[in-house]
Amino acid sequence: HLVAVRDAERAREHTGAYLVRAPMPGLVVQVRVQPGARVSVGEAVVVMEAMKMRNELASEVSGVVKSVAVAVGDKVDSQAPLVTIERE
Repeated sequence: HLVAVRDAERAREHTGAYLVRAPMPGLVVQVRVQPGARVSVGEAVVVMEAMKMRNELASEVSGVVKSVAVAVGDKVDSQAPLVTIERE
């Protein structure tokens, strides 16, 4: 029974919505996607500036952008949700 539960948990990790989160507090300097856009693994979706460095945040899944929670100029906290992607 435990094996079935673990398999179900693993399957859930690879389906449904994927959230791109801010890795650290910073400033949103560019939003490269809009809802409805298709994205691929590794595609940059948001560019943040933190500690005077620019960080491109990429999608770790392929799918369609469901929502964008930030705009250029927004200050965000660490782990703040930025973009929601519905996996394909």
